[in-house]
Amino acid sequence: MIFNLIVVGLVLGLAYAWMVRGFFNAFIHLVCVLVAGAIAFALWEPLSLLILRLSPERGFFEFIESAAWGVGLLLPFIVVLLLTRLATDKIIKANIRNSTPADYAGGAVCGLAVGVLTTGVFVIGIQSLRLPTNFFGYQPVWYSEDRASGAGSLEYTSRLWIPADRIVAGVYRNLSEGSMSAEDSLAKWYPDLEIAGFAARISPGDGAGRNIIKPGEFRVTKTYTIGSPERPLEANDLLAFEGSATPQRYIDVRGERPGRGYLMGVVIEFGPEAKERGSRGGQLIVSNGQVHMIVRNAGTGESRTVFPIAAISEGADADGRIGRWKFDANDVFISSVGGQSQSTIGFEFLIPDGFEPIGLSVRQARKLMSEAPDPVAIESTAQRDLQVAGGQILRAGDRVRRAFDESQAAVISTAAQTTGLTPDSGIRLGASLGEMMASQTARSRLTLTDNNEIADGQSRFSIQEIGRSNVPMGRTMRVDSFALGRNQTLVQIEVSANRPASFLSEAGRLAPTNRPIILVDANGNEYQAIGFTYKDRELFEVRYTPGSTLGGIADTPPISTARDDQTLWILFIVTSGVDIEKMAVGDIVLARFEPVLTARSR
Repeated sequence: MIFNLIVVGLVLGLAYAWMVRGFFNAFIHLVCVLVAGAIAFALWEPLSLLILRLSPERGFFEFIESAAWGVGLLLPFIVVLLLTRLATDKIIKANIRNSTPADYAGGAVCGLAVGVLTTGVFVIGIQSLRLPTNFFGYQPVWYSEDRASGAGSLEYTSRLWIPADRIVAGVYRNLSEGSMSAEDSLAKWYPDLEIAGFAARISPGDGAGRNIIKPGEFRVTKTYTIGSPERPLEANDLLAFEGSATPQRYIDVRGERPGRGYLMGVVIEFGPEAKERGSRGGQLIVSNGQVHMIVRNAGTGESRTVFPIAAISEGADADGRIGRWKFDANDVFISSVGGQSQSTIGFEFLIPDGFEPIGLSVRQARKLMSEAPDPVAIESTAQRDLQVAGGQILRAGDRVRRAFDESQAAVISTAAQTTGLTPDSGIRLGASLGEMMASQTARSRLTLTDNNEIADGQSRFSIQEIGRSNVPMGRTMRVDSFALGRNQTLVQIEVSANRPASFLSEAGRLAPTNRPIILVDANGNEYQAIGFTYKDRELFEVRYTPGSTLGGIADTPPISTARDDQTLWILFIVTSGVDIEKMAVGDIVLARFEPVLTARSR
């Protein structure tokens, strides 16, 4: 209701403002708006990607990242509109006067068009910002609640009283294949332009999750098909699922149930930078709105948006077993488990007969399907279910373990390891900070959970601000631990001078300073460092950023053999229960654990 009132007010307000200026003036401004919109949509992707690359991961301007796609559209629209209006005012210095009724009538028509186009561009841009999904009550696409047709499927729902967003999307889609046609047209890559930004905001906590991803933070490692463009199957056969007597109910974004087609699965490997930050840090969380396939009919030139019907990932118990989860209810979110740096999730799409996939959009970033691996043919859904049960469905091939240089590696004995501190070997297992600070002091500089656990952030504290003598002893008034997710353990390795894994050891001196610091488990899985704690006689510094890994040794405070007061611990979030074999920087192993270091739960 509120959003509708805002849109109506803007449209009518602009219509009136240009009506009183007369037909000719309003017509000139309408042309300026059309030109500004065309240029804004042309610059939208490259400018948004540039803003993403330049946006900081932390700090005061961190919000720019989540606003990149909205700013990338609205900024050029406003700038171009102002410049074109100034230019026309300089070139055309006098107005054409008509009779008052004609002037008002023509001005009203052009003013109404100006209001609709301007408001529509702003609505589309605002939908790409990181806002609550119920922002002022407008949800252009949402879950279907009709269980008979396809509950949980995303479809067009709300329509504005004055559908400015749909009108603008339609106008520029048609122009992109008409008088302003191009090979990579807006209609080709954004068949449902008006919902793309909003769909990426669908996440837990009423849109609290991240709504963007950078193109380099994910890659397609495998594709597979059941059926093919040449051999389409009945939709009910493609929607069959092991253990269910009836096929999954599914409708497309237009509320229609596909008749025939084929199923395409896409396996995506997400990098550590794609994970959530703040209180949800350390986990990747994805909804069916944040991933969609762009399909195109080569004969008709029509493109469509296809949201996934199911996802395939590791189960919540982090025991290595793979499950397939249907998007058949509201608020189905797929999250990573454990602490692996990379998270692998498969998504399945029902491709309508006559269409072929051309692009994959993940949180508004697009990959070309022509660059994806060739699809593996699977005969039936039953065979697919067997591969899910066996775990082969997510594998891109035989795993090749990375070769490491272990010639200078130290050997750390873990024979007496416990779930607590092992200071003699420079290892901590568990979420302990190792120091204490007042919750009021910590909360002003770091992100804390409701339980006073550090969830995210980086800051420095004076030695006077930490320690038992300066910190209240009440549990609700102190901070002494880090926040972890389910099935995660924090492994802390000391790299100070004279420690086996020291950055100042022979292996440490050989290691590159700009390569990730990692732990490697017995299965070859890697866990990148997500923070550190540093202490000397004057200050204590902590960085704990589960959604942003360390770039390398260069991101840590420098230590020196000339000082005996420095203590530096490197923090890793790992999957509970895994056996850690080594710690490395790039391809240089700093330390091997003998026997393996078992990451026990807190």
